[in-house]
Amino acid sequence: MRPSRLAIICAGQGQQASLDFTALRPGASDSADYELVWRGFSECVGGEFDHVWSALTQEQRSQNHHAQLGIVAWQVLSYLRYRKALTKVDWVLGYSVGELSAQAIAGSIPFSELAGLVRVRAQLMDQGAPNSKHLPCLFLLSERLPPQARSRRLKSLERLGLQLAIHRSQSESIWGGPPDPVAQFLLEAHKASWGARPIDVRVPSHTSYLSSVVPLFRDALTAASLQPPEINILAGVSADPVRTIDEVQDALSLQLAQTIRWDECLMAMLERGVTDVLDLGPGQDQSRLVQALSSDTHILDVPKF
Repeated sequence: MRPSRLAIICAGQGQQASLDFTALRPGASDSADYELVWRGFSECVGGEFDHVWSALTQEQRSQNHHAQLGIVAWQVLSYLRYRKALTKVDWVLGYSVGELSAQAIAGSIPFSELAGLVRVRAQLMDQGAPNSKHLPCLFLLSERLPPQARSRRLKSLERLGLQLAIHRSQSESIWGGPPDPVAQFLLEAHKASWGARPIDVRVPSHTSYLSSVVPLFRDALTAASLQPPEINILAGVSADPVRTIDEVQDALSLQLAQTIRWDECLMAMLERGVTDVLDLGPGQDQSRLVQALSSDTHILDVPKF
């Protein structure tokens, strides 16, 4: 029997609107780290985080700055509350904004500075690609199309200047660009039955449209008190191990404007002997992707708080 190895996965934007932080409010049994994270995110939103989040509308929870704060707060608080039940974490992976959560869990980002870095990331992305129409800038594509349809679709993507943002699997990819070309493509895709679905993300994440943001966020990371990871972690843009502070800075800044090779990350994780996965969400999208690659990988039950 092969030894048990646990990986934690942190997802990105998409299912944060239904999050409820009521049960995650700090309690007497929570650690000092937990209090630190809660206080940092509460200070970022100007009040107790659960109260501020519950007052947001569904529309507001889809806005970039709210969404990123909500996702990272959920993932890291969930991990800290569940940490004492885990014997050992061998790997941690983060998808899109979840890569910040993953680096915090790995020990690279101090819990006291995490919320501030999430806020800066969101602000820079909004400034780098303003979206006054509040329309989706990302969309999911099915790769299961006949060759001729795929060729026509690719020509449309190239004509509109749309770019591959995340390679998720052999059957799915995420593309992005400015809102108007995205809207035009979605109209063409609907008429041609190209298997496209908008994602409620209002910035062209992981495309060159955010290139101006990369050095600015790297400056913010350089100013932070980063440490080398204490848990094995992979860079989303390369699926390579991240071991040094420079590599942490590169991984978190470059992913803003470069394609995320998520399928390669998951394969690299499984090839390193991971047997169990804890998907911190939001949602269970990552569990589905893992099981599509390895049906015998055990998906741990998400803790109920």
